[in-house]
Amino acid sequence: MKWTPVFGPLVKVDLGFSFEKLGNGETKVRISGWHDAFPAYEILINGDVVAEYRPTDAGPTPLNMGGAYTVNVASEVIILPPDRRGEQ
Repeated sequence: MKWTPVFGPLVKVDLGFSFEKLGNGETKVRISGWHDAFPAYEILINGDVVAEYRPTDAGPTPLNMGGAYTVNVASEVIILPPDRRGEQ
């Protein structure tokens, strides 16, 4: 049985990830899309934080959750191959 909260908006997120293998063994990761202005989150790849969001609001409000305020995301990160991960 699926539990649905009775009160409060649902958090809305629409993020896309693309992975491009580069010739030197590195991988380029592109993250794009949008999310609500609350709550905070981190995206980890191989245990490393590659993207994060920290809201400026101290807590949830009807405006920062549910899509009234949204945050656009467009970032790119290079992931090193396992034998070069200490270089970051």
